[in-house]
Amino acid sequence: MTQDWSSLPLRRWKGASVSSAGRDHLYRGLPCQDASGVSLDGGLAIVVVSDGAGSAKHSEHGAAAAVEATTKVLRDSAPWTDPVGIRERILVFL
Repeated sequence: MTQDWSSLPLRRWKGASVSSAGRDHLYRGLPCQDASGVSLDGGLAIVVVSDGAGSAKHSEHGAAAAVEATTKVLRDSAPWTDPVGIRERILVFL
């Protein structure tokens, strides 16, 4: 059964996301290595989070790229009737 999400009143929704460095990262002088994002458009509410690999240098860039790519693929793939195909498109995009 396919859900018709177009009837949701998203025009009243507002979204925000934030990621902040934890205590250990602050102590060691490391940046926040996580990322998050919200997209509210086209009748879709998309929220994506990515936990950066703390052991990898510059993992904050990878986390941000993962959020951006995943949000784009989800937005472009709606309606989401093929989860396996969507997963494959996200992995190829990254």
